[in-house]
Amino acid sequence: MFFLNRLKPEYSRDADGRMPSDKFVAACTRLVSGFPG
Repeated sequence: MFFLNRLKPEYSRDADGRMPSDKFVAACTRLVSGFPG
């Protein structure tokens, strides 16, 4: 199991790294079938 402190800046919508960006959703959609995107 993995725990994240924050998202990388290129995948984050906010400076704290807590809100995923559209780039993050697109990457997850490509990698994981059934990811809500």
